[in-house]
Amino acid sequence: MRLKLGVDTSKFDANNTFEENFQLFSELGFQGTPALIVMPTDNVTAQNVHIISGYDPKGLEKAIEEVKNSVK
Repeated sequence: MRLKLGVDTSKFDANNTFEENFQLFSELGFQGTPALIVMPTDNVTAQNVHIISGYDPKGLEKAIEEVKNSVK
């Protein structure tokens, strides 16, 4: 299944230069470290994918809870 989030993630390659990956991560909206993606393993939609940029423990807890609730 391919999820459309507005960025061509097929451009990611572990062999890319730092600059190439930095550009891709910027397009994905990552603005800090750590950068985390919280999503279910099945039935992924743009609505149940959460990107956590930077240190945000409360945001991470909220994203996990929302994903848990979306798959019940």
